[in-house]
Amino acid sequence: MPYLIVGLGGSGAQTAAHLKRILARRGMGPGEVRFVFIDTDETEYENLKKGAFHRDFEMNSKFIDPSTEWVNTAGMNPQDNFRRFVKEDSQHPFRRWLSVEEAKLFPDQVIRNGAGAWRQLGRFMFGWNVSIVRERLRGAIGSLFADAQVRNDTSELRVFVLGSIAGGTGSSCLF
Repeated sequence: MPYLIVGLGGSGAQTAAHLKRILARRGMGPGEVRFVFIDTDETEYENLKKGAFHRDFEMNSKFIDPSTEWVNTAGMNPQDNFRRFVKEDSQHPFRRWLSVEEAKLFPDQVIRNGAGAWRQLGRFMFGWNVSIVRERLRGAIGSLFADAQVRNDTSELRVFVLGSIAGGTGSSCLF
C-alpha cells in the first residue's frame, strides 16, 4: 500500500523525519512510502542534518533529499510580494483567505527563519511557493504509483499530514 507523508513546518518536518527513520529501520522503503517536507525556515534542513538525524545522514547522505523531498518556502520579502499582489491580481485565490489589514503588517524584509507562529504569513509564504510544493507532491505521488504498478499493487494512496497547530507554517496550512 503506498503512503505519502507530508511534514508541514518545523514540528511536522521533525516528526516526519522521525517516522522516516523508524520506517527505514523496519525495511519500509521508497517503493512504499514517500516523504515531502515543507517549511518556512531556511535553517531547518541543516538543523535536521546536523542535529538529531546526523547519523541518518552519515549513513545515507540523501536521508532527506533536498531536490525531491524538501520545500523551503522562505527567502522572499512578503511585504514586497503582497504589494505586487495587490496591484496586479485582484482575482487571485489568496483573496479568499488573506486578511489585507493583517498582510499590511507583514515584515518588509526577506523571511529566513520561519513564520514565527503567524498563520497569515505562513500561509502567504506557502501560497507564494505553491508551484514548487505542487511539483514535489506530484513527484512523490508519481513515484509511488509507478512503484505500485511494478508490484501490481492496486491499493489506494494513503496521505498523512503532520504538523503543529502552534506554529506559523504547519498551522497555517492545516487551518
